[in-house]
Amino acid sequence: MPQYLHGVEVQEITGGPRPIKTLSSSVIGLVGSGTTHADFPLNTPVLVTSPTGVSTKLGATSYLGKAIEAIYKQTGAVVVVVRVASASDVPGSASLLTGVHALRKAQSELNVTPRLIVAEGAYSVNIIDDVKAVASALRAVAVAGLVSQVSQLDTSTEASAWVTANGNDRVYGLWPAVNSGEDPAPYVAGVMARIDNERGFWWSPSNNEVFGIEKIDKPVDFVLGDTSSLANVLNMGNVATFIRSGGFRLWGNQTGSTDTKYQFVNVRRTADLIFDSLQRAHLWAVDRLISKTYLEDVTESVNAYLASLKNQGAILGGKCWADPDLNTPANIQLGKVYFNFDFTPPYPAEHITFRGELTNEYLTEILN
Repeated sequence: MPQYLHGVEVQEITGGPRPIKTLSSSVIGLVGSGTTHADFPLNTPVLVTSPTGVSTKLGATSYLGKAIEAIYKQTGAVVVVVRVASASDVPGSASLLTGVHALRKAQSELNVTPRLIVAEGAYSVNIIDDVKAVASALRAVAVAGLVSQVSQLDTSTEASAWVTANGNDRVYGLWPAVNSGEDPAPYVAGVMARIDNERGFWWSPSNNEVFGIEKIDKPVDFVLGDTSSLANVLNMGNVATFIRSGGFRLWGNQTGSTDTKYQFVNVRRTADLIFDSLQRAHLWAVDRLISKTYLEDVTESVNAYLASLKNQGAILGGKCWADPDLNTPANIQLGKVYFNFDFTPPYPAEHITFRGELTNEYLTEILN
């Protein structure tokens, strides 16, 4: 029975659609060896937002020290650093959340989720499987430098074979090493963070300048339109590389995916950010009573978000609707409710063709 009131009251209505915010796409997870320092305990995610003093603490010549310098030469970035005792400790333990698996603690401990993963020795078959597992769990992309100290990745053929054997849609492989043995992955992760911040996560990082590379350790020839150039051969083998045009530029869009839907790294990342943003934005919807209004609130929220992404150029279009076939009385009675959504990402113009024809048509202009 309503309480008697002679006057005016205000009641808060908690229904209605909610705005959805895209999660940060440019957080880099960096795992490797470095000098012992109290600010960087072993197997612990540490948030770095400025390079000042970090390389000194981690050791200027260590993997982590060099990687931090390489990243910050590209852009200001948010980096989650996990220090391990040696490269052999990078795989760590999935149950103890050590090594690369420590990145899975970043959200709960630091309130950020790495979307780009760089790991020392990622080229090793003993390491890449754990890196891929963490990338999948975090909906991230592993930027893997195919750099081997035991001459197993000396050629482009070996690099392509490595991607075929070890890659998937979350592995963005790079060859060769740079600056006399340095892993190119931190440089490229920095480029990807820069492009995210300047243009958006839906842009491809390819054909953008990489700062700080003085030389690449293997010759890679490149001529626009030449299918036999090594840069093109590498890209055909799903390996990104570096070309010289002014400075060095990243060249290649391909992941190691066998599914053509996710062959482009920007498409994989676009899908990841949309999926995760929708999932996290709907905590409010859990345990709410299922009603017609509830279904409308959720679909309106998602459709507004997809429309916003379209206006930004992140997608070409998309829509959300409550599934009429799965939202049966039996499922609703079990507390289950289903929403479908679709979207179309933009694709990079990787192959441009100009078709020219020599014609006599314009000779008449001489006489006019």
